[in-house]
Formats: sequence, C-alpha cells, structure tokens
Amino acid sequence: MERDTIGQFTYTYLVTVNLFTCGVELCVSAAFSYLPPMLLETGFSETWMSIIMATGPLLALFVLPCVGTTSDQCTSRYGRRKPIIFLVILCIVLALILLPNGILLGERLNTWIPGRHVGLAIVAFSVILLDFGSQIALMPIESLLSDQSKTEDQLNKAYSVFNFMLSLGSCFGYFVLCMDWNKTYLSQVLGGQEHMLFAILLILFLVTAVPSLIIAKDKPLSIQTTDPPQDAHPHGKQNGISTTLNGNPPNNSLLSEEIPPKLLPTTPSSIHLSMPVVRTISRPSLPTQIMYQIINIPITFVCGLFYYLVPKSYKLYLADTIQSVRTMPAVLRKLCLVNLLTCMAVIGFRMYFTDYVGEAMYHGNPESPVNSLPRKLYEEGIRMASVGLLFQSITSALFSFVLNHLIISYGPIATYFFGMVTFTLMTALMLVVEDISMTMLLVAFTGFASATTNSLPFTLLSAYHQKKEMYYTDVELQDFRLHGIGSNIALLDSAYVLSEVLSSFLFGMAVEFTGTTSSYIFCSCLCGVFSCYFILQLKS
Repeated sequence: MERDTIGQFTYTYLVTVNLFTCGVELCVSAAFSYLPPMLLETGFSETWMSIIMATGPLLALFVLPCVGTTSDQCTSRYGRRKPIIFLVILCIVLALILLPNGILLGERLNTWIPGRHVGLAIVAFSVILLDFGSQIALMPIESLLSDQSKTEDQLNKAYSVFNFMLSLGSCFGYFVLCMDWNKTYLSQVLGGQEHMLFAILLILFLVTAVPSLIIAKDKPLSIQTTDPPQDAHPHGKQNGISTTLNGNPPNNSLLSEEIPPKLLPTTPSSIHLSMPVVRTISRPSLPTQIMYQIINIPITFVCGLFYYLVPKSYKLYLADTIQSVRTMPAVLRKLCLVNLLTCMAVIGFRMYFTDYVGEAMYHGNPESPVNSLPRKLYEEGIRMASVGLLFQSITSALFSFVLNHLIISYGPIATYFFGMVTFTLMTALMLVVEDISMTMLLVAFTGFASATTNSLPFTLLSAYHQKKEMYYTDVELQDFRLHGIGSNIALLDSAYVLSEVLSSFLFGMAVEFTGTTSSYIFCSCLCGVFSCYFILQLKS
C-alpha cells in the first residue's frame, strides 16, 4: 500500500483506524437488511416494524448532539474520541447477542412474566439498541479524522479511506447476508440461520473494532491554565481563556477544544442561552425543564458508565448543545438539509430494497408459513436483493479510489450532484423495469451516490471549519466556541439520523397507503430529486 502520509500518519494507520468503521457498516448493512423481514416473521406488523426501526434513530437524534459536545470537552486520559468508541462497541455487542436469542429468552422468562410479549419486547429493545449504537458510532471516527488532518487535501484523502472502509464493510455485510446458512453444519449446531448470521456478525465486529480502538491515536484534551496578561486581546481571548467580551465579564462557558470542563464551577449561577428578551436564565421554565429531562434520561445511562466524562456542571453541556443548534451558520444549515435529503434517499432505499424485491419482484409473502412456496420465494428475493446491494457496495468502494481526483478536478459540489443525479435516474428506471438482472445492474450504479453521501458532507464541513472566518460570517464572536469540529459533525450526523426516522415513518406509511412495496423506490426517487436541487445551493 502506498506510504503517503496524512499529517503524521500513513495510509496504513488510516485503514487500521477505520477497521472500526468497516465493522460497524458490516453489522449495519447485514443486520438492517435482514431485520425488516425478521421482524415481520417474528410477528410484528408493517406499522410496528416501522415504529421500531424509527425509535433508535429518534433517540440518537436527541442524544447525538450532546455526545458531540461531550466528546469535544472530554478530559479522559484515553483521549476525547476513544471513550465514545468503547461505549458504542458495548452497545452493538449486547444487541448482537440479544437479537437472535430474544424469543428464546422471553420463553425462559415466562415463569415470572407470562405471555409471548416478553420475547417480542426483547427483540424490539435489541433492534433499538443496535440502531442507536450504530447511529452514534461514526461520529467519533469522523471527528478523529478531522482532528488529525490539517489541509483540504489531507481531508479529501482521509475521507476517501473512510468511504472505502464503509463500502468494504457493506460488501462483507451483504456477502454474509446473501449466503444460505441453513445448509451449513454450524447453523444446525447454533440453532438456525438467524443464530448463525448474528454469531458471524459478532465475531467479525469484534475482530475489526478492537484493533481500531487499541491503535487509534487520540490526544487527550490539553489543559491551558496560563493567566492572561494585563493587555488582553481586544476581543478578550488570550492563551485560550476568555477574559472579557465587549467590555463585559466573561461567560462561564467552555471553549470547545481548549478548556476542560473541570475548570468550571460546579454550581454555575446562570446558563446563557442567548434567548430573545431574556438572555440569562437562573430558573428554567417548565417546558425547558421537560426538554432537559427528555434529553437527560437516555444520555445519563450512557455517560454513567464513564461518569468522569460528564462534570457536575452537566447542564452547561446541554445549554451549549442547544445554543450551537440555534446559532448554526447558514452554510451548515444548508449542508444539514442536503445531508437529510440525500440520506433519506440512499438509506431508505438500502433499508427497504430487500423487502421490495422479495414482495414486488419475487411475489413472496413474509407472513406465509415456513417452507411454503410464498415464504421460499420471499427468502429467495431477499438473497437476490442482498446480491444487488453487494454490487452497490463494490461500486461505491471502487468509486472511492477516484473520488479525490474528481473533487480536485470538478469540485465537491459537482461530484456530489453527479452521484445523486445518477441515483435518481436509476431508481426512476427501477419503477418501470421488471427484469431482475436489469434491476441488479441499476442497483450497482446507485453506488456512486452511496460513495458521495458517505464522505462529501464531512469533507465540506471540515473545509468550512478550517475557514470559519470565510463561511461562518453570520455567527457572533461569543458563539464561535460552540462550533468545534466534534459538535458540528454531531449536528451533521443528526441530520443523517433524522433521515432514518423520517424514511422509516414516511416510507412505511406510503406502503400502508398504497398497498405495494414499489412505494419504497418511488419515495427514494422523490427524495433524490429534491436533494439534487438543494445540492446546487451549497457553497464550496
């Protein structure tokens, strides 16, 4: 492999760090292509399946911005990003263990809690946990890449490796999924195809994630406590410590990457939210307190395992997160909107394509009895759809090799636009093509959009972050500290998470209303049309 360096690191290092990325995508691509049929076979309706698939992203939508803020300000001796990675590994491993054993565990618990609903609840919890863990998994890796890349060329190369490892993980995931494990000896020993599939995913995830966690170089947050000189900077910032701001006393807030949380008082007198009319709130109103608690409950469970990540002044993290959303620069708002639409198109397509092929093209029925002809046709359609998604991942992996060259030659906006135009045309053709071989070819070409969606939003965000004085002109001086790279990546990832919530609800409602799974493809195509328009509104 070429020994070109990025900062102080080689491509070998980047590939090793992104083994975690590969492992997460491997589990996501295999598990979430298999989960919709699995939930239907377990006994959930289409509506309940959509609700369960949307709950994990919905939780992550509230938690992810706070995790980004916590990551920026984490004072762990292991670094700012690695503790979050470790928590993600725990969530995914637990979910992969519970998923195939949920019904069996529910039957064992029938002694104390009668009824089959216990097993269904465990399966639903496992799906939500896996989805939640996968949603926050890539944020620390994306932040780590941005931390260690200093120029635009380095960013392009770093995210090319990131995209390649995502695509490689998808290839392995869909390859595992398209195999018929029922015919293997281990499948009979473990108790069936589901147990075999999730055992393989668990082993592969641990093999990829653990080395990445160990080898990743994550510099701990530096503590700067130098007293400011008498002739402070005109804007009140000297040695990373805010002293005055327009002649006013400093706010007891954190600079996102410079002052650790423990330098703050444990009982702050006020929280500055820059709200209209009242800027300093000593006692939040009832709606504000309710909002705090909605966000506080899930993140308290996660951060409880690493309690030293969150100081006693936790509400300042929450206030900073809320304020960072309110003061989001215009360029970042547009980028989040584009990321929302493109992810609704690509992720929604990938999530429901297996169900579409199994029902619309193979005319199978997931609710039919086991070993019946409709059930066999549906399972055969799932395997064929997995082959198509494998082709998509291969195309995305190959495209990642020329992605950096295209960005340099034509710019990130034109490259982004090309990927989504191709996706929109391919999905439109799927609605009129009935031949399965032609459909597989069309799916392969959607890999261009998958590659651009995985990397270009973060490439653009990192470029914006490196030139804040050019792109963040609409952000007030005192709010600059809120827009660290980890916080902004978390906001961008929140758009990705929201896309899963919306696609799960809206795509599922469209199928319920029309009665045909072809609505999945139509909705993906429609989102692609809107995304093409808004991509042209971005700044490069």
